[in-house]
Amino acid sequence: MSVTHKIFDGLTAAETEEILNSISKATTFKKGDELYKNGKVALIKSGKATIRRISLTGQPLMIRSLGENEIFGAASIFGEWKKGASSIIAETDGEIIYINENDFKELLVKNERVTFNYIAFLTERIRFLNRRIDAFSAGSTEQRLYEFLLSNKDEKGVFTLTTSMSKLSSMLNVGRTSLYRDISSLENKGLIERKAKKIYVK
Repeated sequence: MSVTHKIFDGLTAAETEEILNSISKATTFKKGDELYKNGKVALIKSGKATIRRISLTGQPLMIRSLGENEIFGAASIFGEWKKGASSIIAETDGEIIYINENDFKELLVKNERVTFNYIAFLTERIRFLNRRIDAFSAGSTEQRLYEFLLSNKDEKGVFTLTTSMSKLSSMLNVGRTSLYRDISSLENKGLIERKAKKIYVK
């Protein structure tokens, strides 16, 4: 299975595989495993995971879902702060590649294209975090839900529900009745379309 993350844009599949194989081999993980490791950038080669945080009130909050070819761990390198602020839990079995800080720095030094792609990736993460701030500071629960869906949709505009509605309402810190009402309201306004576990965000 080839890796197609954006930081390798412009490289052939063979070039990408050669780079990764020279740095680190993929390891397997099981559903329920904690995937975050301090001081390492991680690339999910297959499988799915969820980024979660615990709020000040002790409530688990789902930040976003991670899928195949996505990267996390950027905040654990390039600085003195090594404490993980989030928990990343595997939702399925899969494979992951861990790259330590020194190897990742060497990769950026040796490959200019990867360096610029990585800067673009971090810029997108900043924009994502700004949208997350909008979501949690939005005035109504409907606005918060819509901002959340916008922040977590994939490139095709689809948010896939990987948990129960009860858990989602808990993660968003809204009542389940309010969550269903807000989903119906967004559907009536033509902003989303729900089909089973998938929500199409417009």
